[in-house]
Amino acid sequence: MGVNFEDVLKENISTFSSVSGAVQQSFTQYYDTRLVRFSLTYNFGNNKISVGKRNVGNQDERNRSNQ
Repeated sequence: MGVNFEDVLKENISTFSSVSGAVQQSFTQYYDTRLVRFSLTYNFGNNKISVGKRNVGNQDERNRSNQ
């Protein structure tokens, strides 16, 4: 199980201000990016089954790559 929160307190606000001549300009921008994500993971199958190591491929190629 998992829970992911992102910007739930609405703190992702950008404020810009500038002065040009005698005029002051300010700008506030907010993207509504608040989200809550719930996730659940379940593994299907039997984890008690052991799988042995298999030798697959050409033996010459494996020897050449290990040198």
